Amino acid sequence: MISNNDELTLVEKAKVFCTHLLKNRLPANLIFHNYHHTAAVAEAALQIGCNSGLPEAELQLLSVAAWFHDTGYCVKYKGHEDVSKLLAATFLQAQGADEKIQAQVAACIEATRQPQNPHMLLEQVLCDADLSHLGMQIFYVSSQKLKQEIELVKGNIISDTEWHRQNIFFLENHTFFTPYAKKMYSGQQHKNILQERKFLLSS
Repeated sequence: MISNNDELTLVEKAKVFCTHLLKNRLPANLIFHNYHHTAAVAEAALQIGCNSGLPEAELQLLSVAAWFHDTGYCVKYKGHEDVSKLLAATFLQAQGADEKIQAQVAACIEATRQPQNPHMLLEQVLCDADLSHLGMQIFYVSSQKLKQEIELVKGNIISDTEWHRQNIFFLENHTFFTPYAKKMYSGQQHKNILQERKFLLSS
């Protein structure tokens, strides 16, 4: 295991590395899965992790995983998690991180693949952070950005009716993993479901 000071440096280096990738290498049509989303996920991950009792060493691993989890979008859209894991592994190896750290970061990134399948608390925290917007007031704005992104990437127009149906299905079938995330996001998540139902009726 790396010493605490070195781990902190690792997080800072990961943030700089990923920020450069996300601001300079992402396709212009990624208007949802971009730097701003990743920065928000990294912030949410620390908040959830701190309130879920993760020790400092795991919080640092969590931060590295959060910054890298969507970097694969710089290379491809579908299956970006595989590229994200590869980019993280290459970075961590260059920084001299041991294999245990590499494996934990990779497991966290893999857990965010849809449908989410986290096993350890560390993975659950990142998954909750990645979809925290489902339980926020910004959901509608985020949802519209995601809709536009999918349309741009796939070249197909999604009707408002179909999009609201998909949102309702996704919101109704998503459950946050950590007790803290459930407490923080479930109330607004329910409000977002009700709002999407209204949108569907009027679409």
